[in-house]
Amino acid sequence: SKLNDLINKADKLYYEDKKYKKANELYTSALSYNENMSEIYTKRAGTFYAVKDFENAINDYTKVIELNPKEISSIYFMRGLCKTLLKKEDKEGGCADIKKAIDLGYNTSDLDGLDEYCNFKK
Repeated sequence: SKLNDLINKADKLYYEDKKYKKANELYTSALSYNENMSEIYTKRAGTFYAVKDFENAINDYTKVIELNPKEISSIYFMRGLCKTLLKKEDKEGGCADIKKAIDLGYNTSDLDGLDEYCNFKK
């Protein structure tokens, strides 16, 4: 299908060729065929993240959360991470999202300094 072709082409640009802007455009086109596919928003958010456009990444991650996919803990984590990386850092919002990710089972054991940064108690 046209939708799958777009996604496959965008995936190749994103993951293999590291052409984030072009991949982003194709994911946006794919959304015109199905605007309720959380997978596309997740991938497009990744392209925004890759070019440090954290505000748009947050918007896409928020949309994914609204669509409520199965792997939601990682989405909360990535949205939280983006909030902490904004030019005007949103530490409170970021840590709230990261806490939610952990509550949902996201494993952060290999991330040194996170508990300290967010004042999480062990």
